[in-house]
Amino acid sequence: FVLWGAPSSPYEGYATINPLGQLVGAFIMFGLLGFLPGYVVAKIQAARGTLRIPVEVELQGLDMGSQKAYEAAIAEINRASHDHIKA
Repeated sequence: FVLWGAPSSPYEGYATINPLGQLVGAFIMFGLLGFLPGYVVAKIQAARGTLRIPVEVELQGLDMGSQKAYEAAIAEINRASHDHIKA
């Protein structure tokens, strides 16, 4: 809820909270503590060349390595199945 002048404490001398303070706090949390660090880290990674995958892998496809492992596992299961049936 956005409450104008809602008390933050039941005791005297409390800080009142208003929508402007909540809005400024939201901008600070999102901008300075959320977006800005992520942006800086992304720029550092881009400068080092670690933000993206290599072009060769991008063209081949990320799932090719896992696809080969999947096909090898299927072949192993089929071999074990045939060996079990023969025994």
